[in-house]
Amino acid sequence: MKDSDASVKLDHLDLKILAKLQTDARITNQELADAVGLSPSPCLQRVKRLERAGIIAMYQTQIDLNKVCRHVDVIAAVTLNSHGLDDFNDFEKMVAGMRHVVECTKLSGTIADRDARHAYAVMRGLTSSDGGMAAAATMSLPERARQGQRKRQP
Repeated sequence: MKDSDASVKLDHLDLKILAKLQTDARITNQELADAVGLSPSPCLQRVKRLERAGIIAMYQTQIDLNKVCRHVDVIAAVTLNSHGLDDFNDFEKMVAGMRHVVECTKLSGTIADRDARHAYAVMRGLTSSDGGMAAAATMSLPERARQGQRKRQP
């Protein structure tokens, strides 16, 4: 079932399935069905629909590196010399080939838009235009821990 903007419409059972799979992706279909209050066949049909729609993009294994080897996690902030589309693409290809880089994200934010994908496209458009930008720094604001209220000064 899809909304008018071609996104898949999720009901409360789909959300329960997703929540359970996020905590235990190795759960059996029978256990999942029991946990969300469905019989196994409809539960499996929902999971398959979520997979086909790309909502369940993959199942991953998280390795505890502390039990495998000595390591240190480092978060590196990188600023590119140039922010054209080709520069972003070249950097992404370079990082994809580096075996010790286990994750690479682009920070985006302060663009009020309908979704993150479109906001990122807007950012790429800004940085690829001939606007003379020397640097671009963005941050996403997933939620507010405290809503600020400004008090009027006397």
